Amino acid sequence: KYLESQKSIMDSQIAGVTGYIDDEIKKLEDEKEARENLNKEVEKAITLAEIQEKLRKARENKTVRIFKQGIGFVYEADMEEIKSAEKELEDFKFQEQIDEIDKQINAWEKYKEEWQSIPGAFQKEQDRLNAAQIIANIQEAKNWTDRIAIANAKKNEYNAILQQINDINGEISSGGNSSGGKSYDPSVDYSALINGG
Repeated sequence: KYLESQKSIMDSQIAGVTGYIDDEIKKLEDEKEARENLNKEVEKAITLAEIQEKLRKARENKTVRIFKQGIGFVYEADMEEIKSAEKELEDFKFQEQIDEIDKQINAWEKYKEEWQSIPGAFQKEQDRLNAAQIIANIQEAKNWTDRIAIANAKKNEYNAILQQINDINGEISSGGNSSGGKSYDPSVDYSALINGG
């Protein structure tokens, strides 16, 4: 039971550390997403200004020579160029509406995720508390080599506990063997022996 308890604690520590790592990755992904969104907004503002300028020039530029009765030849704005610029502006505004709907969908998805995370929040906090020392060591580690060494040390500790559990389970299930193996004695408190008692 002692080894099972130690394994359970280590499972919780592992979950806490991987949860911490996931949280750090999520923070970086959120920062990246915020920067990308800001860049997209700036690009959209520039594109809108360019389209509006193109339409303004199309309306003001008198480039098409037309003959008018009683006046003669005059220059007017190119209606095809104006229509093309107006269509480009309409398409841009339509895409902005679609992008706004996508933002609302994403906000609802994040809101839903928050609600879905409530049941696991308690266990996640317990795992984080169990992993507090490991997380402190990770934060103090100066480079990735040190961090990987910490992870490998915990892995070796975990594997040693699993091996001890397997050894004890093997001895119990075999009931001893002819080569001098020990047999299970129900009157002996093995957890006290394991704990050093």
